[in-house]
Amino acid sequence: MKTISYIATALLLLSISGPSFADGLTKGQNTPIHITSDRLDAYSSSEHALFTGHVHAVSADFEIKSDSLDLFYTNNPQTNGNEPISLGTGKAVEKIIATGNVTIVSMGKTAKTEKAVYSRNTGKVVLIGPGSSVTGENGTIAGEKITLDTVTGDVTVESSGQTRVKAVIQPKTLDSGKPREIKQDR
Repeated sequence: MKTISYIATALLLLSISGPSFADGLTKGQNTPIHITSDRLDAYSSSEHALFTGHVHAVSADFEIKSDSLDLFYTNNPQTNGNEPISLGTGKAVEKIIATGNVTIVSMGKTAKTEKAVYSRNTGKVVLIGPGSSVTGENGTIAGEKITLDTVTGDVTVESSGQTRVKAVIQPKTLDSGKPREIKQDR
């Protein structure tokens, strides 16, 4: 019985946040990212750009808002099975780190966190910080650290010593639009 419960929980987590959310960060990889902010510091020698103040990054498949955004890029991307995200400049994104009041909207889902890290080499999006969450039409998952693997679709939600992992499941409705009636044994 516990095995069935674990399998059901895993399927739920995948439907809430799995590949469809993380895929948005890698799906439109040949479309440029448009970024606005109060300040930009570009470091050509280290292939790094730091955007600070009211950062808003938009691509065909995702939108990121944060206090700061570190963008690490390369002229010669190694694919490692993950296609590079284009900057529209002949350079490709290797890593994105968004920090402070981070909101990511992708594929009909919204993530909120204090820090988000995307690494093309690992194919993972990691949300880090108290109250990190991913919300979609099927519910919400929340924890201290949420790891979404864009390659396998695996999701790992971790808690801290003081908080626990939380999941809110929104049952699908019938065609009538009314929630299904659940009969309880008394």
